Amino acid sequence: MAREDRTLTGPFAATGALSGVRLDAVVTAIQVWSITGVVLDVRSHVAGFDFAEEGFLTPEHAMFYSGFLALAALVAAVSVRRYREGASLGHAPPVGYRLGAVGLVVFALGGPGDLLWHTAFGAESDVEALVSPTHLALATGGVLFATAPLRATLARGGESGWRQAPAVVGLLVAAALAALFSLYAQPAFVVAGAGGTHPAVGLAAVLWQAVLVGGVVAYYLTRLRPTVGAGTLLVGSPVAAVAVVGGSPALAVPAVVAGLLLDAAVWAGVATGSRRRLLGAVAGTTALVTAGQFAAVAVTAGLAWSIHLWAGAVYLAACVGALVGLLAVPAGERRSESI
Repeated sequence: MAREDRTLTGPFAATGALSGVRLDAVVTAIQVWSITGVVLDVRSHVAGFDFAEEGFLTPEHAMFYSGFLALAALVAAVSVRRYREGASLGHAPPVGYRLGAVGLVVFALGGPGDLLWHTAFGAESDVEALVSPTHLALATGGVLFATAPLRATLARGGESGWRQAPAVVGLLVAAALAALFSLYAQPAFVVAGAGGTHPAVGLAAVLWQAVLVGGVVAYYLTRLRPTVGAGTLLVGSPVAAVAVVGGSPALAVPAVVAGLLLDAAVWAGVATGSRRRLLGAVAGTTALVTAGQFAAVAVTAGLAWSIHLWAGAVYLAACVGALVGLLAVPAGERRSESI
């Protein structure tokens, strides 16, 4: 039985207008602040952050922890308002934010755990910072909450135009976190194609990048309503974040170009509408990103790989993209349309 409605005062009264797209927009703005802190923090660890010298309360930690506190306070205020208005305790978080609330709890536990971990074992550096259990807990909580606006948008039946921007940014943040926490397997970090990288390591990095890029593009084209501009953000931003952290910013340019071409394909109507178009868009994007990065290495540092290696890597990236796209096609369409 619903409880009697009550007039809310104080901070809870101000949350009355925060619902739907408005709530998603505010959450997204805070997330952009927080993910910027994460990028800077990962870069500092890769550069050889000295925990003993700098301490735990760094500017980077302040950025993403303040973002977490703001998000936690906002979701708590909105949930309390909904509870007082009659929602059950389990349904107090807005639709799409229940799993996000779990992510906030995981993140809240990971923060103090990270401090204790640093105190007990010292600061991580290089790859250690990417696989530290407490850092992975923080990343998991971040992904669960980052995708809350995306789930909320899908629960409402989808949005169009700028109204789905929070969903796009949520997917972007999740992709960026996945890319940042796998730096050791990213072409922009190991610089696939350069003379100092073993071909096996470089190929593994190329294929892992193809999985991430292909997965994001396939999800975007099949779950959201493709909008010009979103492709450039989704393909370019995560790769750019990795390229900056890895010290190879030139490798971000091909991803931005591939994103622009994806947007052009969306605008022309040749990226959606059939299974073949979807597979072509996903495979083409992964191939363009990979080929462009090899071209960037050739221009900036000199391409040490033979044509057998880099050409084969581009083809394999396209194959991985096509396979990921195939998995994203709805089951009904797979039955009704053959390749």
